[in-house]
Amino acid sequence: LLKTTLEKNDGTAQQTLSRAKAAVDSIG
Repeated sequence: LLKTTLEKNDGTAQQTLSRAKAAVDSIG
């Protein structure tokens, strides 16, 4: 259960990071 939760959180973090990068790229 813990491992699955960590993997899900990591996936969410990657998604958030990608969105943040895309936002910065569009601004810059």
